[in-house]
Amino acid sequence: ASAFMRAYRYRVLVLGCKVNQYEAQEIREHLGELGFRQATGGEAELWIIHGCAVTEFALRKTRKLVRAAVRSPGSRWVILTGCAAAVPDGDPMRLSAGLVPAGPDLLARLDRVLAGRGAISRGVEGHGHGISRFQGRTRAVVKVQDGCDRRCSYCIVPLLRGAPHCRSARAVYDEVRRLAAVGYREIVISGVNVGSYAADGRDLAGLLEMLLEVSAIARIRLSSLHPRQLSTRLLNLWGTSDRLAPHLHLPLQSGSDRILRLMRRDYSLAEYLAAVARAREYIRDPAVTTDVMVGFPGETASDFEETVKAVREIGFARVHVFPFSPRPGTEAAAIAGVRATPRD
Repeated sequence: ASAFMRAYRYRVLVLGCKVNQYEAQEIREHLGELGFRQATGGEAELWIIHGCAVTEFALRKTRKLVRAAVRSPGSRWVILTGCAAAVPDGDPMRLSAGLVPAGPDLLARLDRVLAGRGAISRGVEGHGHGISRFQGRTRAVVKVQDGCDRRCSYCIVPLLRGAPHCRSARAVYDEVRRLAAVGYREIVISGVNVGSYAADGRDLAGLLEMLLEVSAIARIRLSSLHPRQLSTRLLNLWGTSDRLAPHLHLPLQSGSDRILRLMRRDYSLAEYLAAVARAREYIRDPAVTTDVMVGFPGETASDFEETVKAVREIGFARVHVFPFSPRPGTEAAAIAGVRATPRD
């Protein structure tokens, strides 16, 4: 029996990181399995906003998308999913949407909200089998891990996505084979804390060894890593395989040891410099990119100058600089005087 009475149109709008991009694709494919058809124009009966909450700016953009969806001609159901769905918000338009926060069993929980609002009569079996394509992209993102327990003092993500959990190596391998079969030649391995991957007796290096067996994949890229996750085994594999992209994204955040301690980044500048030096020993001419946060509570002109000096010394291929954004419920927000706390 059909999941609902007729083929409604849907639109999925997504903000944020590669993990969000992957989950949005999962949602698209799942809606297709339910019998929805993707809208080709602006109008749709079902709107899914897969929102981001990592900064206040991202939340404002999410609210704007929700308001536009609610007001769209023909709109019957608006569902807010992802990290932004777990953050308390008094915006009346947002409150009119169904909420499906990020985390395990996302698709099953989405089905329950859709059924509760009359958009479907039932869900489908086999939630969480992954994706078979990556809409609009020649490079496919593959999520291998979710959640984080590092608890950097400024980051709300552990509060919204919970403890780390990893997909099985076999599930990731099968997904990569599916993507290769439909023509993808490059994949990006992503996760909230991808360097912590551990499943089926394999760490991240072990998973990469398995994925390199898929000969049709010409290039594998890694998303962001922590300086302490550059194991000798991982670096050796990286340096000996011409199919692992020589690109290392290693967030610095600050060049001041004092600020790094306040951020609870769990490394010193000297340790970070040593990690970059080790990577350059194993990987031939790697493109090292980074993130730097400015305006952290208590940061002085001297701290900022230390960061500028470190950036110049390291010689990054690219630096993403962004301002501190107080996220309610984090330690840094308390330092900044923001007292509200997010919902668990």
